[in-house]
Amino acid sequence: MNAVFYKISTPAERDIIDSICSLLAQRDFTKAEEVLINYMSTILEQEFNTQDETEKYLSTLKAVYLRFNENYLDWAEKNGKSKDIEIKELQSEVHDNFLFANMSDPESMDDLVYALAEYLTNVEDDEHMEEAYNQLSCYLHN
Repeated sequence: MNAVFYKISTPAERDIIDSICSLLAQRDFTKAEEVLINYMSTILEQEFNTQDETEKYLSTLKAVYLRFNENYLDWAEKNGKSKDIEIKELQSEVHDNFLFANMSDPESMDDLVYALAEYLTNVEDDEHMEEAYNQLSCYLHN
């Protein structure tokens, strides 16, 4: 796991992470998955003219992909939950990421978030865009 911290800088970014954290805390894994899928679908509907326009989405995806556990545990503690209990209940051998581990297809979600982050990193590369669309389509039709 990369130790680099990806700062969540805008209220919209914080809202998506907080929304997913709240659903995870309620153990509403299906709704958390739906929120993330809808967010990623929204990203793919955007037109990006510069790399700077992608940055807010990319930082949020990296926070979900690389730092979700830390973000979730910070959120949980701020909301009066025990970190130890949350770790015990959400930790899984299926996937290191608490969110992905509790989704309907953890490995495919990992692939999807990674593909979308690659697309946002290389927005002018049609192959990356096609791969992100393909991953989303495959995930939705599982």
